[in-house]
Amino acid sequence: GLLALHDETMARTIDQVWLTFYDAIADRVRLIDPDLDADEARERAVLITSLLDGASLQRIEAAGIDRDRFVERTVEQAVTIALGSGCG
Repeated sequence: GLLALHDETMARTIDQVWLTFYDAIADRVRLIDPDLDADEARERAVLITSLLDGASLQRIEAAGIDRDRFVERTVEQAVTIALGSGCG
């Protein structure tokens, strides 16, 4: 992160790591929907990653939310995104 703001080589390296990760998820999304074009599969992968990253930062115990239920609902939403439900 922070180094990428000041070092172009580091920024490219971090971008490549994320693109590799996105593409791995996009490949799995395309297993669900083989007719999906690569751009839409990657966009869904970024959405899924954003959901999971954001969920991991939440202080659910402080909010009084059951962890197992929260994880289950987060996974359900990731699957919904992978299937394209609710995606414009």
